[in-house]
Amino acid sequence: MLSFVAAAVAAEELDRVDVIAFAEYEDGTGKCFMVQRSRLPASLRDIELGRDTYCLVLDDVLTFYGGIERWTLDGVTLSLHLEKKAAGTLEIKGNRRIEIVLPEDADRERVRERLLRTFQIHETVAT
Repeated sequence: MLSFVAAAVAAEELDRVDVIAFAEYEDGTGKCFMVQRSRLPASLRDIELGRDTYCLVLDDVLTFYGGIERWTLDGVTLSLHLEKKAAGTLEIKGNRRIEIVLPEDADRERVRERLLRTFQIHETVAT
């Protein structure tokens, strides 16, 4: 499991990509996790390579396309449960989960809305 407290959170629509980013420190250093999704139609090559989905980026080095089994945003805690292959590529050990504690002042509804749109899978709700 990867777990960290984020001091900075951004959920933005950029020119050609939607980005949700979490950084351990305000200046973007320390642990960093991003979810990106192109706003452009996928090319045939992207579809062939399985890159016609969102991209997970860990510490600006490790990337994986797709890979989220389920997710929750409970209060200030975001939990992302990864598929086995995604966890291996992102070097997440143990229970294949990324847990990020958001700052109290983070716009959680904006983060939730962007995650819904980016993953195109609904949040898992405890019953």
